[in-house]
Amino acid sequence: MAGKKRHSAKKIVRKLHRADELAAKGESGEEIATGLEVSAVTLYDWRRRYGVMDGDAANELNEMRDQNSLLKR
Repeated sequence: MAGKKRHSAKKIVRKLHRADELAAKGESGEEIATGLEVSAVTLYDWRRRYGVMDGDAANELNEMRDQNSLLKR
């Protein structure tokens, strides 16, 4: 099994935009995930988390989540 790879928020948003382009061409979710070198589950999770954000908004969201978790400690 391959190790986990972390993607930056900007890379995730870029891959989601690419996924939208591929979906418009009629590719299935599995084909899109394979083309982006991620699992289908990861792709759907990214959709749920990042939706239609741009890279800056995704970075800001991650920073706010990190700050929130620090404040909860």
